[in-house]
Amino acid sequence: MMQSSQRNNSIISILTGSFDLNVKTLPNAQSLMRMDGIDTAKYAYEFEMLGFALNSKEYVTTPSAQMLNRMYPGIKILGSISLDYPVTTASIHATKNAASLGTKIVRIHQNLDSTLIANLAETEKFISTIKNLDILLISENLSIDDSTFIFNLAKDSEINKMMAYYPINSTSINDLKHITSLGVYIELALKDLMPLSPTITIGTMCKTIRDIGVDHCVATTRFGDIGLPVPAEGMRMLIAFFLEKGLSEDEITKLVKSNPNKLIS
Repeated sequence: MMQSSQRNNSIISILTGSFDLNVKTLPNAQSLMRMDGIDTAKYAYEFEMLGFALNSKEYVTTPSAQMLNRMYPGIKILGSISLDYPVTTASIHATKNAASLGTKIVRIHQNLDSTLIANLAETEKFISTIKNLDILLISENLSIDDSTFIFNLAKDSEINKMMAYYPINSTSINDLKHITSLGVYIELALKDLMPLSPTITIGTMCKTIRDIGVDHCVATTRFGDIGLPVPAEGMRMLIAFFLEKGLSEDEITKLVKSNPNKLIS
């Protein structure tokens, strides 16, 4: 009984003030979502999290985030814009427009239907825009070659807010270490452990964190789908899993607090 109480106290202590950099809500035309932003924020508020970032491929989430911040004072909810890669002049305009609304995060995804080839001049202008606007740059599921190309340009521009998400089961540790050498944080997501679509185990995730180094990793839920717990509960679960696998409280705190805070400050 005492051990359970101590473990729960440890989980609550780490969960309080945590920030989830990847949360999805209604509306969403591509997937069935569990709840809208209001209920998602309610749970995060009640769990005393610092907040979360809203992610959608379909629209700029900043207006929704700003509304939720007014509804739940004291919590920090950030909006983002998602762009296709390769980036174009239109991507630059969209980024500037989103930033004018208060957007702090730009996510770039591989456009599998595109026949475009990355244009160096346009990519450099895009990176310059990110630098000037002081926005967090996140790549999601880009190839190692494409993300290395982008992050090398970003490093040369002295951008220090960068994160990348890769399928861990098919990405080598050496590639991940190379990306982190450019100043990029690696995102590790609870959704990848879930029964409906597991791609790795918690053991593999923890080993990856150990191999890369906890100072270069960020833990997120990527929750929001209808078959998953609410994102705030997902963060509590992830912290519990890490503790069960032997990560220290200080290490987990870096994954869900310190490192995300560096990226959103």
